[in-house]
Amino acid sequence: MSLKNDPSIALASFFNSANLGDLLIGNTIHHLCSSYGEVTKIGYGGPRQIKKTPEAQLEEWWQKLETGQAQDQVYRKNLRNSIFRVVRNSPFREIFSTWRRLTDPGHKWVKSSLEEADLFVFGGGNLLYDLSAGSRSELEFKYFADLAKRRGIPVVAVGIGIGPFVLPRQAQRAVDQLKRCDYITFRDQASHQIYLDYGGLDNAVVTLDPVFNFPKVITDYKSEEKHTIAVNLVCPDVSNTHLDRESCLSLFSRILEEFPDVTLEVFSTDLRDYPFLISLVDELGNSRCVIYKITSLDSYLDLLSRSKCVIGSRMHALILSFTQQVPFLSFIWQPKVREFTSIVDCENTSFSIETLQHDLARIINAIALVTSDEKAKEHLASQMEDLQVRLQTDKDRLAKSSRIFHGNAG
Repeated sequence: MSLKNDPSIALASFFNSANLGDLLIGNTIHHLCSSYGEVTKIGYGGPRQIKKTPEAQLEEWWQKLETGQAQDQVYRKNLRNSIFRVVRNSPFREIFSTWRRLTDPGHKWVKSSLEEADLFVFGGGNLLYDLSAGSRSELEFKYFADLAKRRGIPVVAVGIGIGPFVLPRQAQRAVDQLKRCDYITFRDQASHQIYLDYGGLDNAVVTLDPVFNFPKVITDYKSEEKHTIAVNLVCPDVSNTHLDRESCLSLFSRILEEFPDVTLEVFSTDLRDYPFLISLVDELGNSRCVIYKITSLDSYLDLLSRSKCVIGSRMHALILSFTQQVPFLSFIWQPKVREFTSIVDCENTSFSIETLQHDLARIINAIALVTSDEKAKEHLASQMEDLQVRLQTDKDRLAKSSRIFHGNAG
């Protein structure tokens, strides 16, 4: 099927997320698609119509956090997963999920949007993963794929990740849905490997995460002149990790002790982490350790510009630190974060988030290294230059080989 010169593109992504990384991915891919045709943005995994800017979306989430509604949502999600564990093998599970999506107030609008579309794009982020035995993430993907396939238009997934999965059948269901795509670009090797392990086709390649394309906007940066260390940890309940409170508090205390001229600003690019982070800072009770609210992309860039270094767990907090050439340490808790450290060649300043207590001395030494060693700073700049070549290769591959935005699909 050939596409016209200026195709109408329906793009589904996490435009309604409380995660700055998801919002960045969605809007980066929206920018890419907009250079080829008119784009309609559709919410994936939430309200379908996008009625708010990313800033307004984050502000709404802050209001939920401050009124306790966000915690209520986590409770309801956990309760729902507990119920679904019991009925996960029931033939009525998929029927109910399909009915719920088809009766959603936004369904008619989505269907109408696809009626006008020449191409459907799944726009980045971790689209398919199951952290509990009762969840079935593939059903959301299937909903959109069914509509697009009935319409007879090409289906493409750009810059996506998949996994982890609790059960093999969850991974298999996810891959079975992905195989319906005409073309896929995975943002990490681990996701691509899951796809291949469960019978994936040769319609997929691995590219860099779209957010690596974010331009450098912080200028005249000198880490030695800064007096802030930005620390990003993940909430164990949200991330499904075994990070314990005592390790976090020991980390904060040790940094404050070893670097008496700095303030710790604790943050996350995923707002769901904040109740946990706020409780840690309150328990520590040190005036040099404070919460920093991420309310927009600009708010995070402001934090980066003031920071001696970033200690990051969320991948897009780390990617933005890298693109802005702000020194960083990585706390690994996901395969994609581990792969990030490999891509930018910084394994020597990376640590498992679940062994922080054991690694405290090494973490302190790493902070000193990345903020004061000239060779470390030169290495960071060299890696950025090297990745520019790969980023251009990814763009060329997408344009020439994927058959996404051009005719000659045959």
